[in-house]
Amino acid sequence: MAISEFTRAIGVNPNYTNAYWMRGYSYEKLSQYYNAITDYTKVVLTCPPKTGPVVKLDLGWMKGVEMPTKRHTPEQVINKLRE
Repeated sequence: MAISEFTRAIGVNPNYTNAYWMRGYSYEKLSQYYNAITDYTKVVLTCPPKTGPVVKLDLGWMKGVEMPTKRHTPEQVINKLRE
């Protein structure tokens, strides 16, 4: 399964943000939204120029997960995550 491969890659290199991004995407497709949020947040906080996860977190796209409902700048989302 892809998630286990990304988890293994993260174990080898915890700074491999692309593995977090792809694992988050895998979790999203499996409707494991809280896991997806955790991985997308890791990407945003460690590599702010990657705005894909910022947009996903900000648009409130995950079912049953309380998220902001209006768009913010990537900087605003990052600052909120750091609180």
